[in-house]
Amino acid sequence: GYQIYRHKNLGKIAKGWKADLQIIDLTKAHNVPSFDPISSLVYSAQSSDVMSVMVNGKWLMTNRQVLTINEAEVLQKCSTLGIEIKRFIAKAGVRS
Repeated sequence: GYQIYRHKNLGKIAKGWKADLQIIDLTKAHNVPSFDPISSLVYSAQSSDVMSVMVNGKWLMTNRQVLTINEAEVLQKCSTLGIEIKRFIAKAGVRS
């Protein structure tokens, strides 16, 4: 896919080159047996199998820990917003 972008320093894992990389755990029960890793990724793998992610040579997640945001803070904000949305819906008289 890198060829369509026509950028230099793409398409190779080497120092000074841009890299996108995912490390995925295919050893969990839902991925076994794995006779074909590509098929396992497409048909069996789940988001929880992603262990580490690198984009443009920068690690965004390692060992299932997000490095670029405060995950606990984001989850707390989402929880708070969920409560506010539920109250808004209740005031509007919408039933779920």
